[in-house]
Amino acid sequence: MANEGKDNSIKGDNRRKKKNFLTRKIFVNLLTMGIICALTIVLAATGLKWYTRHGEEIDVPDLKGLTIARAVEKLEEKGLIATLDDSVYVKNQVPNTIYNQSIAPGSHVKVGRIIHLTINASQPPMISIPDIADNCSVREATMKLTVLGLKLGTQEYINGEKDWVYAIKVNGKNVSAGDRIPYGSTVTLVVGDGTYFDSDFEDDIPVSNSDDIWEEEDDTGSDINPL
Repeated sequence: MANEGKDNSIKGDNRRKKKNFLTRKIFVNLLTMGIICALTIVLAATGLKWYTRHGEEIDVPDLKGLTIARAVEKLEEKGLIATLDDSVYVKNQVPNTIYNQSIAPGSHVKVGRIIHLTINASQPPMISIPDIADNCSVREATMKLTVLGLKLGTQEYINGEKDWVYAIKVNGKNVSAGDRIPYGSTVTLVVGDGTYFDSDFEDDIPVSNSDDIWEEEDDTGSDINPL
């Protein structure tokens, strides 16, 4: 009986030791997992912060007058993104260079900000002549043409209704609605001077016959041509 009791005691000790071992193992595993999770979160946050340069602001460079390739290169060096959105034509500026940028030079922006660029084109765009000739006044024609980027030269005057546009000329030649001319071209308006002849009014003017006048005076018995 004594040996049996001793065996039971040994078995109980073994069970307790096994239980304690499993408890410590579970605890160690949980602690390890917690440490791994914490490190993962810290590393992810640090990596994201490094990737996006969180909180860092960059001075926008001055790109005006630069070639397209150089402007894109300067933006990429600072972590900014270039996009070519529009073009204009300025005669006195070097073609295919940056004319304007969406964010002013010296402005502070975050990494990855998109900068919209406007390019100075190498050739002027072609403008379609609107329906102006014999269809509107000088004032209306001026507004329509200048908004299209065309210039107005010295007006030419003809007999007609005052300040009414009868024709349009470019380089001395008449142009019609729909004709295309270069942006910035000088346009001449052919305008009425306010003195026009109405053919219908002409028909109402009586025409006098000199012979009838002489005959009428002769019938009165007056001496028309005394000697």
